[in-house]
This record gives sequence, C-alpha cells and structure tokens, in this order.
Amino acid sequence: MKQHTRSLPRGPLGGLTACAVLLAHGALANASIQTSAVEVDALVPTVAGTPLARFGGSSDLSADGRTLVVGASARVAPNGDRDGRVHVFTRAAIGDPWELQQTLIPSSATTGEWFGYSVAIDGDLILVGSGGSTTFDDGAAYVFRRTNGAWAQEARFLEPSSAPFGGDFGRAVAISGETLAVSDTAPAGAGRVFIYTRPGNHWARQATLVQPAGDTGIFGNGLALDGPRLAVGVSRSFMAQGGEVRIFLRTGSTWTLEDTVRPDSVPYGQYPNDEFGRSLDLRGATLLAGAPGDQVAGNAATTGRGAAFVFRRSGSVWSQYSRIDPIAVVPHSKFGGTVALAGEFIAAIGAPGNQASASNEVSKGAAFLFEGQSGPWLQRQRVVASDGEGDDYLGWSIAVAASGTARTVAAGSFNWGPLSEGALYSFEVSGATVSERQRLLEPSKRLSDFGTNVAIDGDMAIVGAQNEGDSTGDDLGAAYVFQRNVSDWEFVTRIAPSSRAPGDRFGSRVAVSGSFFAISAPGADHAGAADSGEVYLYERLNTSASSFALRARLAPNDYAAGDGFGQSLALRGATLAAGSPGADDGSLQNSGAAYVFAQSGVTWTQAAKVRATDRAAGDRFGSAVAVVGPTRVIVGAIYADAAGMDSGAAYVFDRIPIVGGVAWTQRTKLTPSGLASQDWCGASVATSGTTVVLGAPGDDVGAQFNAGSAYVYQFSGPPGTLGNTFTLVQQLTDPNGAANSAFGQAIAIDGTVIACGSPVANAAGVRSGKVVIYERASGVWSPTQTVVASAPEANDELGRGVALSGGTLIGGAPGRTTLAGDASGVALAFDLWLGGAFGVNYCTAATNSSGGAAQIAAIGSPLLAANNLRVRATGMPSASVGYFLVSRASGLVSMPGGARGDLCLGGEIGRFSGPGQVLATGANGSFELAVDLLAMPQPAGAITAHSGEVWHFQAWFRDLGVVGFNSGFTRGLAVTVH
Repeated sequence: MKQHTRSLPRGPLGGLTACAVLLAHGALANASIQTSAVEVDALVPTVAGTPLARFGGSSDLSADGRTLVVGASARVAPNGDRDGRVHVFTRAAIGDPWELQQTLIPSSATTGEWFGYSVAIDGDLILVGSGGSTTFDDGAAYVFRRTNGAWAQEARFLEPSSAPFGGDFGRAVAISGETLAVSDTAPAGAGRVFIYTRPGNHWARQATLVQPAGDTGIFGNGLALDGPRLAVGVSRSFMAQGGEVRIFLRTGSTWTLEDTVRPDSVPYGQYPNDEFGRSLDLRGATLLAGAPGDQVAGNAATTGRGAAFVFRRSGSVWSQYSRIDPIAVVPHSKFGGTVALAGEFIAAIGAPGNQASASNEVSKGAAFLFEGQSGPWLQRQRVVASDGEGDDYLGWSIAVAASGTARTVAAGSFNWGPLSEGALYSFEVSGATVSERQRLLEPSKRLSDFGTNVAIDGDMAIVGAQNEGDSTGDDLGAAYVFQRNVSDWEFVTRIAPSSRAPGDRFGSRVAVSGSFFAISAPGADHAGAADSGEVYLYERLNTSASSFALRARLAPNDYAAGDGFGQSLALRGATLAAGSPGADDGSLQNSGAAYVFAQSGVTWTQAAKVRATDRAAGDRFGSAVAVVGPTRVIVGAIYADAAGMDSGAAYVFDRIPIVGGVAWTQRTKLTPSGLASQDWCGASVATSGTTVVLGAPGDDVGAQFNAGSAYVYQFSGPPGTLGNTFTLVQQLTDPNGAANSAFGQAIAIDGTVIACGSPVANAAGVRSGKVVIYERASGVWSPTQTVVASAPEANDELGRGVALSGGTLIGGAPGRTTLAGDASGVALAFDLWLGGAFGVNYCTAATNSSGGAAQIAAIGSPLLAANNLRVRATGMPSASVGYFLVSRASGLVSMPGGARGDLCLGGEIGRFSGPGQVLATGANGSFELAVDLLAMPQPAGAITAHSGEVWHFQAWFRDLGVVGFNSGFTRGLAVTVH
C-alpha cells in the first residue's frame, strides 16, 4: 500500500502513458473554434492593507511623474515590533494607472524601526528614513538604487553620534542627484542634519549641520534639497514661538549658511506656534514653506487654519513673495502640514485636518493645487477623496508632478480604513477637471492566492484568498463577495471571521447557491485538532449582499487532526458536501472521506460520511466533490490506483431508502477508459443536469506530456433510484494543447457549456493560463472558444479557478501581481457571447464564384433574455441575394435543387424569407440578420426557442457564376440557446 501524504500541487502533474481519445457518435464534421469572449471586468480585493500601518504617511513622486514611493512605517510584525515597508509604483506616463513595481524591505533593519517614516526620490535613487518617535531606537536611513527596473539596497546610514537612544535619525530626508540629507531632530536644541555624497563607489558623510549654540528649536523638522542648496526647518512651537527656515549653500564640499527666512511681519505676520518650516520644498529659485499651526491669536475662526509661504531668491538673498491661503479658510485644517513643488510655479499643499460641513467628517482632509508665475499664487483645485471619512487625514503626505497642462497630485490618507490601514489617492488634474484616478492600498497581502477558487450564481460571485495574511500572521485567508451591476462587477464585502488563525486558509474553497455562501478553512484547528478543518456557512440578508449572517460553522462528527476538512466544497440548494482527503481509516492513512450536510429549517446537520468501498492509503478520497442534488454526490479520489499508480477515480453516492430510514450508498466508481498512472483523474468534478465532468490534469494526450484532459459522463434515471447507468460519452482535450498545461485542473459546467481551466498553459506568456469553452450540440461537446486575459502576464495562471453562470465566466488568476501585492491574484469576468462569434461550425462549404467558400457565424448573444442573436454570412458572390435557413436538427443533402454544396440541416427546416429577410450580399459578399428567438420560422409556423435547445443555421444564396449550378450554401452553424 502506498502512503501518500501529498496534496495537489500548483504545477502540472506527471503522466506516463497517452490516453485513448474517445470518439462520440454523431460528431459534427469539421467543427471549428470561434473566439468571442470579452473580458468585461477584473475582480480584485478592494479591502487591503495592514491595520495601523500608516500607509500613505509618507510619499514622494519622481519629477517625471512616473514613479511613486509610498511608506507604511507603522506595520506591526507578529512579534509586536514595527516592520515598516516602502512600496514603489510605476506607470508609463502621467494619467496612466499605477502598477506596483516593488516593495522595499531593508536588509539589515534594527528591531522596531519605523522604516518608511520619510521617503524621497530623485531619478533612480530612493532615500528612506526610519526616524519614528521612539525612545528605543536611534533610527536609520537607507539608499535604494534602481538598475534595469529593479531596486536594490545600496547603503544604510546610522546616527553617527555616540549618544545612546533618544535620537531621531531619519525623521526627515531629502535627495538631489547623488547628494542626500538626513535629519536627527531629537533631542530639542541638539538637532543635526547629515549630508552624504558618493564621490566614488561608496557613500560618505560630507558634512554635519548643527544649529547655533543656545538655540533650542527643533532643527531639521523639515528638509528640502535642490542642487547645491539645502533648506532646513526649525520649529519652536513647543516654546510658543514661531519657526524659521535656514538655507545652506554648498561650495565645493563646504556648506555655509546662505540666508534665514521667516514670514514677513508686514503684511502677513507670524504667530506663535505656527510651526513654520515643518514642511518644505525647494525648486530652483523657489522655496515653499508650510506653517500648519498658523492662526491669529484670540480669533477662534482661525484656530489651526495653517498657511504656506513662497520665497524667491535673487542672488543669495531670499525674500517672501507670497502667502498662500485656501479660498475658504477652515479652522483646524492644518493647511501647509505638507507641501510639494512641481517646478518653480506649481504647488500642492496638504490640509490633513480639513473638514467638510458634516460633523462626522472632522479631519477628513483635503489637498490643494496652486499655481503662480507672476502676482499672487492662485488656488486651482481643492481635491478630496470620494469615499473619505472623518479622521482619514487626507493630505498627511503630498506629492505633485506636472507634464504640460496635466498635473498629478498624490495625497496620503494615513488613517483611512476601518482599522486605520491607510491609503494614498492619486488625482489627475487637467484645467478645471479633477479625476480621482486611483486609491492605492498597502500591498501587504502578498501571495494571497486570490482567485484560486471562485464561485458564481447569477449576479453574485465569491472569490477565495486562502493565503491572505496580515500583521498577526500568514495564511489566515479571506473571501470577497462581488455583485454584478450590468456588465461591471462591484465589490460588496470581505468575509474574514475574527475566529481565523494563522494557517487556517479560510477561503481555500468557496461555493454559492441562492442566498447561501459556503467558505472552507481546511487548516483550522477545530476544537484544538490541528488542521482538522472547518466550513463556514453564511446567508445573505439583503439583495445587495452587503450584509451576511453566519448560519453554521461545520465540522465532521469524527473530526481528527490532519483531516483537512474543506479542501473540497460544493453547495446546491439545501445540500452541502465537503471533502477531508487527509482523513485516515485505521492504518489507511490519507485514504480520505467526504461528508454530506443537509439543511432543515435554520439548522445544518451532518447527514452522512461517505468513503470508497475499495479505499486505500494515500487515495485522498475527497480531493474534489460535487452535489448533483439532495440524493446524489460525486467524490474525486485523485491518488486512487484505478488504472495505475495515482491514475485517480471518482465515486458516485446516492441516498437510498432502506427499512427504517435512508442510507448513503456507493452507486458506482467512475474510471474512464484510457486512464494511466499519474493522470490524477478526479482532481476536479463538476455536474449539471445529468452530465458529470471529471478533470484529469496529469493526462498525457498523444505526445503532449501532462497536457491534461476531462471526461464527460451522462447518467440515466433519477438520482437515488435503482437502474441508473453512467456512460462515458467523450474525452475533452485542448485542441491547441501543449505539454505541462494541467488542463482540467479546474472545471465548471452550466447546462450545455463546459469551462476547462488550463492554468499553466503558456497561452500568452509563461504560465499565463487560459480557459477552453466547450458547447454541446447534437449530443457532442465541441470546443468553441479559447479564453485568455485581455492583458495577460507571465505567471497569471488564469484558469486555476473557474465558475460559470448564464454566459458569464469567472476565471481566477492567482499569480497576477496587482496593487494588492506580488502574486496577490485577480479574478477576471468574461462575457462568453459579447463582441464576437460563437457557436459551432460544421459541414464543408463548396467553392463559389467569389473564389472561396461561404462562411457563417453568430454574434450578439444566445441568451433568451437578451434576444440579441444575429447570424452573419460572408464569402459569397457580390451583388447577389439569399436568405437564412434554420432547423433544430443537422442533416446532409448533397447539391439539392441544382445548388453547389450541401444542405447541412435536417428535420423541419424554416426559412427567414419574410419581409426584410431576403437579403442582398452587396459589394463585400456578405449579409446578416437579426434573429427573433421568440419567433423562429418553421414549416407549421413560428415557434419560441427554449433554453438548452440547439438551433442549426445555414445561408442559401444565388450564384450563377459557376457553370452548371444556380446557387450555393454556407457552412452549417449550431447555436445552443441559453
């Protein structure tokens, strides 16, 4: 007996021999794929970030506006220490969306550093300070350099003095070319600014700037560096005095004081506690200084309003040019808390304390854009977050970039979110128009596996993120609910119960049926049994799906450590099935089990435990489950040795009446002919109606090693009754398959449509993945579409999870890197019918006088509810006439009535030859017709098409250009109505 302890890996599965390809009776000759699926939306985690991380507490933009740096200095590691991060986002041009490029993590941080407390960027250099307010760490500063698109730590600077603790090195940082400035503001009266340069291949301290003896101000509270000039802010608010800015000039390697500036007493004045110089920026001959505490003493209407001041240089003398105030002065706004320049005449100013009229929006925050070339600086825009709330503090950090007339304002909102996760908003400004382009959240949930498992029912979808972690640990997991609004999918809510613990992998499997959502956590320690697993069952309480109630937290009656209950999951109506592939049966380790739960009123109880009658150690029975109905479930056993080691199998169980009650009994074992070792049949199982599909992702197809396949069964007779038979009708393979694609690892079926995921196929890049769609016509399943992402990326693994409902495909791509982090994942929504051709072509069309063969395609939608089906014929002679034929059966009649080619319809054939339905081909040799699905022509009169029916179309056209013939036909087209 084998003693397997492994589970299905992410990669393709091994196979030893090729499987025989099954031929179905009545196959449509010369069937071809027509691709039409349109990617209509991307489902991504809307809630991200780490609680109390201060994401957006610091930020900076490169001068060209194409690189954005955002700090999250207050992240808390599992051991309780700060473990800040800095995230770098890039884009091709101003106005384009931001994409995460890299997360910077120091290679040699001291425990407890607030890495990312301050950030600055210039070209290919980033300087990061970690000078958070702590008495346990002196702080540090880090230099990162970008080479070939990748950032690497180049240097780390520590407080050069010998004073132990109490330092605040890295509180403010500035960068210009190969010159860096780092301040240490503590203790008061002994502040310093350290300047570093790189004369050769190593960074060295060039100078240390200190404040004059006896000055007790906070020297270095603000820094700005541009070329040979450095501006240093000095705050004295703790002394009830105003601040100042000292400007230093470098000559050679020597820095000397060039000027000291304060707000003019006339006409602007300076007030105690104004915090002048707390924020600074310097560009050429312009110095911008913020004074967030500015107010008129005794005037409550100005309390904490803030201000900003512009100074201009003439030679070595700096003079105040303008005072900047917002159009509407609001008390407590802290306007000038942050400032930034784009060139010498464009300024962005943050007002993190700004509030709206609503009392609950105190400190919502705002950002302002000012411009001034000659005369006063004028307010161009005030920007606020569309979803901002009180205490978000938008504008806590600020950055601005300009290109022509376009402006980008990046404003941090460090306290955003229910747990103060923090956010950064990117606004695009053009003239009087402001667009909130993006809200960036901290990409803290790396490798969350969002999209590994997806489910859909009508307009509701749920996506699992089993490996999502947070500051308390890894692999807690979560699930995200989305609702369709026309074609867009809108995020509704995130489900992450407080009972989760690291390693639970909540969201490993998800299922939805009606108003119920099932979410598994196979790594949960139920009642202390490690990795025994649990399933959470939620009910949607309103149509918007914004409110859920936990109805049950399920575990088997005989749970045990290592069972992994919930590694597979299925829900249909009042029946739920979940697999425990790690369950042991005595000495049969990992032989596996599956459990059936039934709803009675508001209670869900265990109805049965099912196991294979021929179970063996290592089979991992329960690796996949499907619910046919209340009396039948199907269970996959991926490592069963049905046709060689790990060939796999699936088992059918029925609830059958017995004396005194009912019993769940094994009906049959499904082992497709052609299975071989390591095919892993039963890795996925899907059912709809009387159809059962089994995935075998390790199957070899011809010479294509590990290409994968799927097996389709039809059963007869009602489930739970005697006399049922299961017939293997077809083996599905990817017509464009390749080795190591893992085709069939995920499968979904909805009526007459099957979706087979091929997640490691190199469809549009290494492991980009794809989904192949099959449709049933005349009893045969034919591939009709190959679905790939609209902008595929390497390692997307599209098709790792698949779900189908009413012409909508949800394909999980858990390897996609998004703004939520590296390999955080995405789920893509596709409309299978929108935007192109669909259906199955069959028959062969003869060459006509145009020199080619006439073709036919369907466009629009085969959905009855849409009633937007159009048929289009092409490749016919120009300046001719014709019409479409339709039937519910295919056929074959050679050259009827003097036509060149074959009539491919059979049974009762109707003609679209009424008013407006006899069509002219025109100069391009084509015509098309809108088909009314509610009035399909038949010899006895028009009838209504019904869901699940297959309708066959063909076009007849006049053609006198071929000697001996008077007309011709297109190919045939089979369209399944949904």
